[in-house]
Amino acid sequence: MNDIQQKKSRSYCILLTGTIKPSIVYALKRTSPIDRENDYYNAIKNWMKFKIPIVFCENSNFDSHKIRGLAGPDFEFIHYEESEDLTTKGKGFGEARIMNYAFQHSHLINQSDYIIKITGRLFISNFKPIIKIAGSLDFDIMAPLENKLKWTDSRLFIFKKDFFNQYFLKYIDKINDSTGFCFERALACSIHELLADNKKWEMLPFYPRFKGFSGTYNEKYSVFRHNAWNKVIRFPLLRYLNKF
Repeated sequence: MNDIQQKKSRSYCILLTGTIKPSIVYALKRTSPIDRENDYYNAIKNWMKFKIPIVFCENSNFDSHKIRGLAGPDFEFIHYEESEDLTTKGKGFGEARIMNYAFQHSHLINQSDYIIKITGRLFISNFKPIIKIAGSLDFDIMAPLENKLKWTDSRLFIFKKDFFNQYFLKYIDKINDSTGFCFERALACSIHELLADNKKWEMLPFYPRFKGFSGTYNEKYSVFRHNAWNKVIRFPLLRYLNKF
């Protein structure tokens, strides 16, 4: 058990979602299997520095020997062939199904109290202060509600396992990027249901500084465009407004 887990008396597991060899998917531009495999490999190596158990679940059944070489007692590489057609429903639907598959097949998730879901090709350079503050708070889910509380950034959120099973799972089959009901909308709806049951939601304490490539745009996250505005203005304002 690592220092973070010992200090906070709760166990975490990082769940990295991935597709190394994507099919033709709505709203996806970063499609090269070579590029994507390297993205996942580099991200996993960075996440391993925190010594938190990691599950990497991949849905194109790509058995990456490169990634498998990272294996250890605190790392699971799960890969399978997605049976659903993602052509129109999109990558958000596929990602939600990856989470469901991981929940059904991962022993590391089964042993953990909280799941830290992260888009698999990304690393977060300010993760340490985020998880430090998260460990001092009592919540069922920690995620940013935005856009008049109708949308939630799904690249990073932290939650108790019961949140997934009781609230989010029922929305998976409804996710369809082509109709506008995306993963982010489904996640927001799940949080609203949780709040209606008098359970606890928290904002992320800081805006995550993402490092890597956007799958939607195939562009590297720009420090100025993606991080500076959110870190200095938008995200602190959202946190302030959610105190009331």
